[in-house]
Parts: sequence; C-alpha cells; structure tokens
Amino acid sequence: MYLKKLYRELRIWNRVSKIAKANRTILGNKGFRVDWIGRIYTVINLPEEVANHNPEVQQMYILGKLRDFDKIFLELGIADYVAPEFRAIEDTASYLLVLSPDREYVRLLPFLWFTIKTMGLALLLRIIWVIGKHNWKHIYELWEKIINLIF
Repeated sequence: MYLKKLYRELRIWNRVSKIAKANRTILGNKGFRVDWIGRIYTVINLPEEVANHNPEVQQMYILGKLRDFDKIFLELGIADYVAPEFRAIEDTASYLLVLSPDREYVRLLPFLWFTIKTMGLALLLRIIWVIGKHNWKHIYELWEKIINLIF
C-alpha cells in the first residue's frame, strides 16, 4: 500500500536527518556538510590522472572514496539508509556527492497518481451509493426475485 510505504520512507528520512544534524561536527571534520533537509554532501576533487580518463574510471574513483567514508556512516548507523548521487561540477575536475535516503515514494508523480486513483475510487463508490440510495426498492425487489429463482 502506497501510504504505508510513504510513511516508512518519511520515517527513514526523518531518522537520517536527525542523526546527520546531530552529528554535524563529526561529519564536518571528515569534509561533509549537512543541509536543512538532512542531506549529507561533499565535493570530491579528482586527481589529474583520473580526471583525464573516461567517466567510468572517474565514477570508480568516487566509489572508492565513498568506501573510505563507510566507517563513519556505519558508526552513525545510517549506512544502510543513505544512497549516493553523483553530479559532475561543470568546468572542473570535481563531483558533488550527495548522500540521502531513497526517495521512491516521496516524489510528486507517485503522489499524484495515488491521489488520482483514490479520488477515482471515491467517485465510483459515491456514484454507486447514490444510484443504490435512489433505487433501493427496485434493487430489493430484483434481489428477492433472484433469490426465489435460485431457491
């Protein structure tokens, strides 16, 4: 169910946000910053020998650097919850590394789709209710006839 998964994601995001904000100094000593919504980010500068290679080599270098930071996240208890996102910084040999909880359900399109489906179901149930309320005698008579035919 969407609401259950959405609630679970919001709880994980809240937990990671609280831990990250409470440990800003520890993360700051390792070169990380925490923004107002609890995302953890840093800039990774590529050495010249890596910067001149193709993007796959650059991403492998970044993943290697990320493994160096795994111990910090394990100590904080958020290693299982944060997922890395890499963005190249234009005109530099650097990448922005953003660590945040997965956001599969906390997005606009899944929320809109859930809302549209829920409103459609509510509208359908309302139509059935109105038809049933105004035609209750006929429905009851039809039901009695069907029961008499069967039994």
